[in-house]
Amino acid sequence: MIDAPVAWFLNNAEAIASLLLTATLVYLYHQQKKILRVEKIPEIEISSRSLDGDDLEVVLSNYGHGLAKNVSYHTVVHAPNAEKFEPILVNMRTRRVTDDSITTLEQSVRPHEAQVTFRGTPNMGYQREDETHRFADFSSGFRHLNRADIDSVWFQIYIVVDDQLGGCQMKPLFWPARNPDDIAKEVDVSDDRIDLKTAYELGGKSDPEEISNILTPDCRE
Repeated sequence: MIDAPVAWFLNNAEAIASLLLTATLVYLYHQQKKILRVEKIPEIEISSRSLDGDDLEVVLSNYGHGLAKNVSYHTVVHAPNAEKFEPILVNMRTRRVTDDSITTLEQSVRPHEAQVTFRGTPNMGYQREDETHRFADFSSGFRHLNRADIDSVWFQIYIVVDDQLGGCQMKPLFWPARNPDDIAKEVDVSDDRIDLKTAYELGGKSDPEEISNILTPDCRE
């Protein structure tokens, strides 16, 4: 006589085999997705940066296996001491620059490509209760804030690239380049002549614990 457990196993062998096959296929599927992700995800590093007035030039390297698409600047400006000031994350496109300083229409960094220059003009955006969303270059934006009796702001600029899987990757421009605790640049905008370059050079450091509501690009995993 066959033991009850053995009989149960024999009677359900087909179902058990089907479950094992399904589990194996699910495991292989997830492993394949991991491999595909590694092959499709870029790994961007900021090699250097330079500022000229409101224009920003960055040199990027892609150490990943995937294409880094749509290189752009994402900027956020906060005025912690101002009333009814709503920060806005502003996305501005960049252009790839050739070795002879000619701006092209390209916006990508190929896998394992190093020292690629991109150029663009980051814009800042904000909204107050008495006005609609406002976008401007840093010089114009700072002057407007000064006329609105806002004399101190902090800002951050992110380098953002899209990947081939529908996600994105971001790198903050000012952190951790100068100090591991930096999260943004803080600057006095009471001078009408201030621009992005001046703001960066004069800007101090902000404690991230004092700025809990920082806006960041929505980069999906």
